[in-house]
Amino acid sequence: MISILRLQARSDSNPAVQAAIASAVARVEVVAKVHDRLRVANSDLVDLAPYAERLCGVLADFHRGVRPIAIRLHCDSISVKSSQAGSIGLIINELVTNVFKYAFPDGRAG
Repeated sequence: MISILRLQARSDSNPAVQAAIASAVARVEVVAKVHDRLRVANSDLVDLAPYAERLCGVLADFHRGVRPIAIRLHCDSISVKSSQAGSIGLIINELVTNVFKYAFPDGRAG
């Protein structure tokens, strides 16, 4: 699914369409990371620290070509239910995406 979305983004020159597709890709990746984490852990609990670090890394890699922003994450090791991890992942996705959209105006690095 992600590959199909990325192909569509490359074939469309409209920045609004590309941004919408990029947002959709990031959301799909968030859900995929939750499922990967759950599959590997084989548990009902997810440790938020490594999950958040992986998620922020994926999002930073995804947006790296758009804005040169470094992410520093400080997260305690907290176990939450897998259903909560999915919701927290979506919140992290929104926060990180907004950083790349709105932080450091005028193209400044950060």
